[in-house]
Amino acid sequence: MKETSADREFRKTVYDQKATAYLGLYYSEKVMGAVDLKIYNETQDEKFHTSSVGHLKKALEYWKQYVTVATAQYRAHKPSRQGYIDLNELTSLVEKEIKIAESWKPRKM
Repeated sequence: MKETSADREFRKTVYDQKATAYLGLYYSEKVMGAVDLKIYNETQDEKFHTSSVGHLKKALEYWKQYVTVATAQYRAHKPSRQGYIDLNELTSLVEKEIKIAESWKPRKM
Protein backbone atom coordinates (compact mmCIF):
# COMPACT_ATOMS: atom_id res chain seq x y z
CA MET A 1 0.00 0.00 0.00
CA LYS A 2 1.34 3.40 -0.99
CA GLU A 3 1.94 5.93 1.78
CA THR A 4 -0.47 8.84 1.54
CA SER A 5 0.55 12.40 2.30
CA ALA A 6 -1.48 12.21 5.54
CA ASP A 7 0.35 9.01 6.52
CA ARG A 8 3.71 10.61 5.70
CA GLU A 9 2.85 13.71 7.72
CA PHE A 10 1.77 11.58 10.68
CA ARG A 11 4.99 9.50 10.51
CA LYS A 12 7.14 12.64 10.39
CA THR A 13 5.26 14.14 13.35
CA VAL A 14 5.79 10.97 15.41
CA TYR A 15 9.52 11.00 14.56
CA ASP A 16 9.75 14.68 15.53
CA GLN A 17 8.10 13.93 18.87
CA LYS A 18 10.41 10.97 19.46
CA ALA A 19 13.47 13.10 18.64
CA THR A 20 12.26 15.85 20.98
CA ALA A 21 11.76 13.30 23.77
CA TYR A 22 15.34 12.02 23.37
CA LEU A 23 16.62 15.59 23.35
CA GLY A 24 14.74 16.27 26.59
CA LEU A 25 16.23 13.14 28.19
CA TYR A 26 19.69 14.22 27.00
CA TYR A 27 19.34 17.65 28.63
CA SER A 28 17.93 16.22 31.86
CA GLU A 29 20.96 13.92 32.25
CA LYS A 30 23.34 16.72 31.27
CA VAL A 31 21.88 19.06 33.89
CA MET A 32 22.02 16.37 36.59
CA GLY A 33 25.64 15.71 35.62
CA ALA A 34 26.48 19.40 35.91
CA VAL A 35 24.77 19.69 39.29
CA ASP A 36 26.61 16.64 40.64
CA LEU A 37 29.90 18.03 39.35
CA LYS A 38 29.20 21.31 41.16
CA ILE A 39 28.42 19.42 44.39
CA TYR A 40 31.62 17.40 43.95
CA ASN A 41 33.54 20.62 43.47
CA GLU A 42 32.10 22.03 46.70
CA THR A 43 32.25 18.90 48.90
CA GLN A 44 35.02 16.80 47.32
CA ASP A 45 32.72 13.82 47.89
CA GLU A 46 33.78 11.29 45.24
CA LYS A 47 30.30 9.79 44.95
CA PHE A 48 29.13 13.01 43.26
CA HIS A 49 32.06 12.85 40.84
CA THR A 50 31.13 9.29 39.92
CA SER A 51 27.46 10.23 39.64
CA SER A 52 28.28 13.21 37.41
CA VAL A 53 30.23 11.07 34.96
CA GLY A 54 27.44 8.49 34.98
CA HIS A 55 24.82 11.11 34.13
CA LEU A 56 26.96 12.49 31.31
CA LYS A 57 27.50 9.01 29.87
CA LYS A 58 23.74 8.45 29.94
CA ALA A 59 23.31 11.86 28.29
CA LEU A 60 25.61 10.67 25.49
CA GLU A 61 23.43 7.59 24.96
CA TYR A 62 20.32 9.78 24.68
CA TRP A 63 22.15 12.19 22.37
CA LYS A 64 23.04 9.32 20.02
CA GLN A 65 19.42 8.14 20.01
CA TYR A 66 18.32 11.71 19.26
CA VAL A 67 20.78 11.96 16.39
CA THR A 68 19.62 8.63 14.94
CA VAL A 69 15.97 9.68 14.94
CA ALA A 70 16.57 13.28 13.85
CA THR A 71 18.93 12.45 10.99
CA ALA A 72 16.49 9.85 9.65
CA GLN A 73 14.33 12.80 8.61
CA TYR A 74 16.66 15.77 8.31
CA ARG A 75 20.01 16.36 6.66
CA ALA A 76 22.79 18.57 7.91
CA HIS A 77 21.97 22.14 6.94
CA LYS A 78 23.01 25.74 7.30
CA PRO A 79 20.30 27.91 8.84
CA SER A 80 20.92 31.62 8.90
CA ARG A 81 23.35 32.84 11.58
CA GLN A 82 24.03 29.48 13.25
CA GLY A 83 26.40 28.15 10.63
CA TYR A 84 26.49 24.58 9.37
CA ILE A 85 24.74 22.12 11.71
CA ASP A 86 25.65 18.43 11.55
CA LEU A 87 24.30 16.54 14.55
CA ASN A 88 26.73 13.66 14.03
CA GLU A 89 29.70 16.02 14.28
CA LEU A 90 28.33 17.52 17.50
CA THR A 91 28.57 14.08 19.14
CA SER A 92 32.30 14.64 19.69
CA LEU A 93 31.47 17.68 21.84
CA VAL A 94 29.11 15.60 23.98
CA GLU A 95 31.88 13.02 24.40
CA LYS A 96 34.31 15.79 25.35
CA GLU A 97 32.04 16.82 28.23
CA ILE A 98 32.49 13.34 29.73
CA LYS A 99 36.27 13.64 29.55
CA ILE A 100 36.12 17.06 31.23
CA ALA A 101 34.04 15.65 34.08
CA GLU A 102 36.26 12.59 34.44
CA SER A 103 39.37 14.72 34.82
CA TRP A 104 37.73 17.37 37.05
CA LYS A 105 39.64 18.38 40.17
CA PRO A 106 37.79 20.31 42.88
CA ARG A 107 38.78 23.96 43.15
CA LYS A 108 37.49 27.06 44.84
CA MET A 109 35.29 29.20 42.66
